[in-house]
Amino acid sequence: MLSHKALSLTLATVVVVFFGRNTALAGHEHHSMQSHNDNDDSSSSTFCAGMPMTMFMDGFHWSLKIKGNSADDEDGRPLQSSQEQQQCLNYLFNSWLLASPKQFRGAMVFSFLLAIVMEAISAFREWILRTQAPNKSFRKIALILIYALQSLLGYVIMIVAMMYSLELLFSVAAGLAVGHLMFVRILPVPGRAAVNRQHND
Repeated sequence: MLSHKALSLTLATVVVVFFGRNTALAGHEHHSMQSHNDNDDSSSSTFCAGMPMTMFMDGFHWSLKIKGNSADDEDGRPLQSSQEQQQCLNYLFNSWLLASPKQFRGAMVFSFLLAIVMEAISAFREWILRTQAPNKSFRKIALILIYALQSLLGYVIMIVAMMYSLELLFSVAAGLAVGHLMFVRILPVPGRAAVNRQHND
């Protein structure tokens, strides 16, 4: 039979080996998870780096033309230099972070559509001015609400332009142009043509 000391030593050895093995496995798993997270972070940070900002502080930028910000880098390939990365942008809200080319292109499409809606609201306001009787309460309330919405969208579009991203700026300008073409040239407001003829005469 084993003596009391030998039994205690054997139990202590088993405990040390067992917990030591589990600790090593836990450390290995933690290291693997940390490495995986680091790889994910490096993949998501290839487009931009640094604390997110609401605008570029050093003037206008080509956000999708900077080396390392192209769509080819969405695979997570590391950049050669961190100086090639630009500052991350928050698009209007803190949760709308433009951290990839796809997200940035989505913001461009949204800005484009927002500008078209701005022109549509402007045309609708002019339609009410020309078609509704001045003494109707509906006309007064509608004009007040539309004016408030038009002013709000105007400030939002101004904020987008002030982000100093050339892609977003041109998206807004293109949306305003397309909206003007749609709601002023192709679908003119009733009564506008007659007014224009009177001015020309």
